[in-house]
Amino acid sequence: MPENKAKIAVSIDADLARRIDAVCEARDENRSQVVQRIIREGIDEEEKYIQGMENPLIRGILETMTSSPKVLRLMAEIVGEELTEDRLLDIQEGTKKQAQRGRERKQAKKKVRSGQVSPA
Repeated sequence: MPENKAKIAVSIDADLARRIDAVCEARDENRSQVVQRIIREGIDEEEKYIQGMENPLIRGILETMTSSPKVLRLMAEIVGEELTEDRLLDIQEGTKKQAQRGRERKQAKKKVRSGQVSPA
């Protein structure tokens, strides 16, 4: 029996497409097989991140760590990474955005559980 599959169209950088094609060649698989496996393995990490941002403790720790450029630079130095000013700002802005979205998801879930709104 055939599996129920959804088709999606995705635009990616040319360099990433070449890397995917190299993996396809090395593993003797087609693009769909390779991309599906990569997504399947990566989606778990993304879901964990989303859940983490809904946790007030984890969210608070991340916001505190990323709010200070000095702390971010020190952390980058400890792990041997270079942290440009642009990357630092990206990290700070991204964390703020994801923390806010995490708070909103947490509040929405509370409203559903309390019966104030029905699930979407």
